[in-house]
Amino acid sequence: MNLDYFRKLGKINRDLIKFLAGICVTNHNTTTASIDLAARDFFKLHKVKSGVIGYKHFPGHVCISINDEVVHGFGKDDIQLKPGDVVTLDCVTKGHLDDQDYYVDAADTFIIPGEGWSEENAMLINALNVCLSVARSIVEDGARLIDIAQACDAAADHFGLRITPQFSGHGIGNVLHKGPYLLHTVKGIPGHERAKLRNTTLTEGDLICVEPIGTFGSLEMVLDPDKWTYRAKHGNIFGHIEKTLLVTKEGCEVIS
Repeated sequence: MNLDYFRKLGKINRDLIKFLAGICVTNHNTTTASIDLAARDFFKLHKVKSGVIGYKHFPGHVCISINDEVVHGFGKDDIQLKPGDVVTLDCVTKGHLDDQDYYVDAADTFIIPGEGWSEENAMLINALNVCLSVARSIVEDGARLIDIAQACDAAADHFGLRITPQFSGHGIGNVLHKGPYLLHTVKGIPGHERAKLRNTTLTEGDLICVEPIGTFGSLEMVLDPDKWTYRAKHGNIFGHIEKTLLVTKEGCEVIS
């Protein structure tokens, strides 16, 4: 694998999220479909591709989840962004070099400024960022997956945050999803899953996606009729922060 090419894609992916977030916060009443089209054009401009469109028939160029949508929302003409909305952009950039595909993945959650802005939602985003930072501090060659999950739990407990075990982090590289699969909580998971986390360690050179997804409310969720969007069953707000990390001998490098 060409690590410099991963770094190049990582910068493109970071720039994509900043670009789309800028559109969201400065253009009230923008539809999520128009955000998806902007992502399509951004990929084309930078001569890369979306890593999710068409993946298991996913219909969007990026994932756009709003408020009580947990993950895997996508652009729709009938959803307009408004002040106070909590928006998660989950973006995958795909490149191709020397007959190999390369993927990087990242997500960010932010609030549309203006009326409806909530201190609680700002605290949610802050708590998720702290969880990710704490997890990053654990990542290094030889780190156990259970140590990452327990570190996230400790940080989450400090804020009263609840992290879902339903969606995991994952390895990434020449494919979008591969092992190791890592959880960000050990709460509510069966003993055999804990044992797997306890017995799995990271190796220098691994590329992994760490991505806590959480809420201050219930973790119960339902799948929308579109068969992609997971939504909080009781209407509570979720957030999602993700980075692609390169495992090094004594820590990690942020790729995207």
